[in-house]
Amino acid sequence: MPFEELMKKPYIIFLILLFACTSKQANETDCNEINQIVITDKFSETSANKKTQFTDSTTLSFFCQEIKRLQPVTKEPIVKVNFGYYMLDIVYKDGVEVQIEIIYTKFDGVVIRLDGKYYKNDELDSVMRGYLAPKEWQG
Repeated sequence: MPFEELMKKPYIIFLILLFACTSKQANETDCNEINQIVITDKFSETSANKKTQFTDSTTLSFFCQEIKRLQPVTKEPIVKVNFGYYMLDIVYKDGVEVQIEIIYTKFDGVVIRLDGKYYKNDELDSVMRGYLAPKEWQG
């Protein structure tokens, strides 16, 4: 269906506007709106689905600031060849959840997938792994 025909149907325009207004962009959010962050380890079967959650405002703000620093990649990375990944679930106070995958690729290093797009921020990876390290490693 050509674009001109779509634009003649008011309900389609309404749905597009509704979707655009209600979707959350994790890298454009107000850090005060985040209620919790849940990290799920998806690396190996021994650690599969090991979840760690954070609800304190200092940690949430720290993660949020790094998420805001995501930089789009210039070319689509090869993510099918990877060593595993972490899933970050951002839960907002209004109940909306956004998923971010931190993927450890063989050829492109650490890549972050959000809303089907790829980003880089090595500091986000470092922050996350620092929080997930065993207590005796944290000093």
